Amino acid sequence: MASFSTADEDRRWIVLTMVCLALTLGLSSLALRGYVKLRVRKMVIADDWIMLIAGVLWLGYMASQIAACANGFGAHTADLRQNSYYYVVGTAHNGDVVEALRFWFVSTLLHIGTTAVVRLSASLTILAQPYPRSTFRSWTVILNLAIVTLASIAFAVLLALQCTPVSAYWSRNRAEASSASCRFATTVVQPGWYWFTALSLVASLVLAFFALTPVLQAGLSWRKRAPGAVLNLFSVTSVAMSALQLAQVPTLRDTADLTFAAGDFASYALLVPSLALVAANLAGLGPWVKELGWDAEGEGSWREENRGLRMGTLGRRRGRSAMNVMRGHGEEGDEAVLDAAIEEGLGRLESTGAEARAVSGSELGRERG
Repeated sequence: MASFSTADEDRRWIVLTMVCLALTLGLSSLALRGYVKLRVRKMVIADDWIMLIAGVLWLGYMASQIAACANGFGAHTADLRQNSYYYVVGTAHNGDVVEALRFWFVSTLLHIGTTAVVRLSASLTILAQPYPRSTFRSWTVILNLAIVTLASIAFAVLLALQCTPVSAYWSRNRAEASSASCRFATTVVQPGWYWFTALSLVASLVLAFFALTPVLQAGLSWRKRAPGAVLNLFSVTSVAMSALQLAQVPTLRDTADLTFAAGDFASYALLVPSLALVAANLAGLGPWVKELGWDAEGEGSWREENRGLRMGTLGRRRGRSAMNVMRGHGEEGDEAVLDAAIEEGLGRLESTGAEARAVSGSELGRERG
């Protein structure tokens, strides 16, 4: 079983290191996506709103995990009840067990929500690939998304209802949220983590396979393989972290020292949605999609339709531009409108230049005559 630390080591610094790594990768990918969408392409589609929701859930997940560590998550439960001397604040407790578990319980819900929304975005991106077209791929991705989404909802409900009363799961009043009222690692919840993590692993493998297929096409140049390799690196790494998270599920049995025992499990759980978030953000960027050749069919047909624009008259240019605008839809439609406007502008410049040359030629002929 993979583990970051020894049995006696305080794991708070390990969990916080994973938080910093996740924040560095995730915030960078969100900033890059936002810059490309708002400043370069200047368009926002439905997938961008989905990823915005995923980003908000993910940031809440990171904040909740930091709060858990600040209250002692990652340290031995027995150590949290002891006093420790700090230079700045004087003598203080190492942490509070119920507060640490309270924030970590909330982070588990945010983990499930973030992973589900990111998987939705990744599935829609794969379904939107015009090449190669495959009914098998479409139905596989749809069924995969439906099954794992229903499982995520069911498991989130199971986790939220483990406390009696339910409000004890997130309430700051922890008098009623003792270990007896919040049965996190009972015979019901722990098998739930097994099934949910295993199902998430299979779902991620399916999506990673269909995302990796275009990069493995024969005859693809290294310039087109390189961006795809970077994109799939995060996707495959997320799958690997999911497998390691599954291997750490047995540590949740130690309910007497859960703040320490769940440290490695939480570390891998932090990386799973974070790496998937990075991969989904990179997949949603136009330059990456075009480099992979996923829109080669639509791009080729667009160029074929507009090849004769510069040879036609201004009226034909306007007619063809209007027809392309009517054909466009979604993100490709916005690009069609932009390209049509550029072609029309070039046509007008050519017509104006031709008229100017004709006028100057006639005036020169008159002067010579």
